[in-house]
Amino acid sequence: MLSAAVDRRLIACCHSMDESGPSQTINVLRETYVQAERVDRLLLHLFQHQIHHRGQAHAMLSGTKVPPPQLDEFFSTAEGPLRAAELEEGLEQDFNSLHAQREACEAFIKSQQGEGWRLVKRAYDDGGLSGGTMERPALQRLLDDIREGHVDVVVVYKVDRLTRSLADFAKMVEVFDARGVSFVAVTQQFNTTTSMGRLTLNVLLSFAHLSARLPANVFATR
Repeated sequence: MLSAAVDRRLIACCHSMDESGPSQTINVLRETYVQAERVDRLLLHLFQHQIHHRGQAHAMLSGTKVPPPQLDEFFSTAEGPLRAAELEEGLEQDFNSLHAQREACEAFIKSQQGEGWRLVKRAYDDGGLSGGTMERPALQRLLDDIREGHVDVVVVYKVDRLTRSLADFAKMVEVFDARGVSFVAVTQQFNTTTSMGRLTLNVLLSFAHLSARLPANVFATR
């Protein structure tokens, strides 16, 4: 009940914010210092934290070799460089290989067999291509298969494995919604088959629409 009440307050805060709100700076009281932080970065940090920690992300990965990544502070100015360094180091480790990412996704799908889920044989891997563009062969095959009704749920390791662009993500969601397709990011507990997942998706889409009207550097991260 407390979590739901806090969620409602956060949603009300976002709805009441005008276009200048995200660019404002506020002070955050830490244990030993006061951190000056932009509102947009704080909100992105908060949403990322909730996506990652709510639910059973760690339990879903218990049968794999894939440790959940640490993303709590990635959008925060003070901790961003530290988290970015951790992510860069992680890219060199086995758990970020395409094989290990697929293993994590397959483990999640297997955990949902009781709900009627089954793994499609085709893999949609664009290894070595940037997630900053939609012009990727495997991604286009996935979107075509969705339009043709061959896919019901898209399961990825992390959201940025699908795309690094909020605007592109919004375009993909339009294709998903047109065919009733859900979306899951297994290491971030982002699951639009649940009501909380749909709420999170709606918040992200709101940010996508907002960012389209703001200067490009407002949502820039390292």
